[in-house]
Amino acid sequence: MLLSLIEVLFGPGWAPRDKVPVPAGLLAGRTGRGAATDLLGLLLMVLTAGSAGWMQLRPGAVDTGRGRPAAVARLLGCTAAAGAKVLKRLQEDGAADVVRQETGSGLHARLRGTSGAGR
Repeated sequence: MLLSLIEVLFGPGWAPRDKVPVPAGLLAGRTGRGAATDLLGLLLMVLTAGSAGWMQLRPGAVDTGRGRPAAVARLLGCTAAAGAKVLKRLQEDGAADVVRQETGSGLHARLRGTSGAGR
């Protein structure tokens, strides 16, 4: 199962004789600086995503100035700035999409005030 997942994400694609061709993966052509980090980031995002394809934010404090890129950085164990770069490159390649869902209050899922008091 893991091999099939990796082929869909990173496989180069091939056309065997007398069989259905296997298309190239999402990041099959990704090479150069940061490529290994992007591949690992995408794999970790896919493995942590739910069945609907949504990646949940990691528990604990997340840099509010960065948000989702900081959550990706926590998956990779790198800085929030590096996570932002990885997420940006994945979006440019069409491998990831960042969607902010509307909340009932329209506050982007943040508490009012700076303390957690009053929950």
